[in-house]
Amino acid sequence: MQAPTDGPCRIGIVGGGAAGIACAISALRRIDFELDVVVFEPRERLGEGVAYATRDAEHLLNVRAANMSIHADQPDSFRQWADAAPASYLPRRDYAAYLHDELERAQDARGLTVKHVRAEVQGIEQAAGGYLVHDSAGGHRLVDFVILATGNERPSLPAQIAVGAGAEVHIVRNPWEPGSGTAGRTLVIGSGLTAVDVCLTTLAHDSDATVRLVSRRGMLPAVHDDPWQPPFPVPLFTAADFQSGMTLGAALKAIRATGEDWRRAMDALRPVTQGIWLSLTRAQREQFVRHLMRYWDVHRHRMAPRVGRMMSDWQTEGRLDVVAADVSSIQDAGIEAAVHACDGRCWVADRVVVATGPADWSGRNGLLAHLRDLGLVQNGPLGIGIALEPETYRVIDAAGRVSESMYVLGTPTKGVLFESTAMPDIRTAAARITQQIQDAVSPRSGLN
Repeated sequence: MQAPTDGPCRIGIVGGGAAGIACAISALRRIDFELDVVVFEPRERLGEGVAYATRDAEHLLNVRAANMSIHADQPDSFRQWADAAPASYLPRRDYAAYLHDELERAQDARGLTVKHVRAEVQGIEQAAGGYLVHDSAGGHRLVDFVILATGNERPSLPAQIAVGAGAEVHIVRNPWEPGSGTAGRTLVIGSGLTAVDVCLTTLAHDSDATVRLVSRRGMLPAVHDDPWQPPFPVPLFTAADFQSGMTLGAALKAIRATGEDWRRAMDALRPVTQGIWLSLTRAQREQFVRHLMRYWDVHRHRMAPRVGRMMSDWQTEGRLDVVAADVSSIQDAGIEAAVHACDGRCWVADRVVVATGPADWSGRNGLLAHLRDLGLVQNGPLGIGIALEPETYRVIDAAGRVSESMYVLGTPTKGVLFESTAMPDIRTAAARITQQIQDAVSPRSGLN
């Protein structure tokens, strides 16, 4: 499918978080023919999404300023915008402001305005040589290309946890809910970066508050080096090693052998991680997800040094406790909740916050489930995200056909690409997608 020759190229971007805005900016900067770009995003401001909508100054980026540019061809853009040191970790709300400014700058330079439809996309159907996008406000819009940038879903309470009658009133299902940091005794289900956000909102602003984090392994994210150390110049292993018979156990052993330099070893793997994941067999991927995924997340997605120090101090003061346990039920105990573990332990709390991390299963996203039911997409490997062609980011439909005009980036690509949600991954994907649209339309339109 090609865009029509008698009007602008119409691009519909589903999601106005960082991934969606990266695509909008890249389209304005890279596509040199007449454009009509619309972003479907229910939030008031574009560029926020789950990650950057926070207003809490304690919620810091967990990536250095030097690595956070939205532009694939201007790697120092964010650091220069913020006038910050390369190894600084800035508030996430500042990054939202940066994305907003960069979108404004791209619009001004192009003399175009990206349309913002403040609604959720409820359905997409093929129609009139393109796609008809239906939104929750009752509108519908015909576009030539669709870019799925749906981002992270809110954490969900694990299905095996029973919720007793009356207990729901004690449960906070949105860990970033305004005012959710005011309770005295907070029990958080989860101990990853989302749980760290809850600690920061609660403990940094309420000196009388206490927090208990409960997760299966009771592991907090590791902390970045301070001062920052550059990655090894050469990764310890690549996809070729796995294709030659390297096992996951051998790879883990090689990282452990680096001792105190394990962070440098992990960071050196970033450019080759997607290739390694793609080279693994299904059995190896299942083994990784079942046994090693949490350990990878702990060491790969690390806390900013300042946040790590705060978390350590709160543990020393007795205000923060991290527990390894499987929660079996949440019961109403009058003015408080009783949280029961499978091993018989029980804790009481004024509130229970669900912070289990982003849900990767495509069925958790209503739109992706709808597209799957229509046959426009299919589930990704291991049921994570949706299927796509790795080189082009084009979705693959139920019949195994690669779409010519529907693309996906960010969280829904994790099953295929694994590491695909950090800003370097997002900006690369956005550049490739928009370049493909440029190449697809230019031959027919006659515009260059």
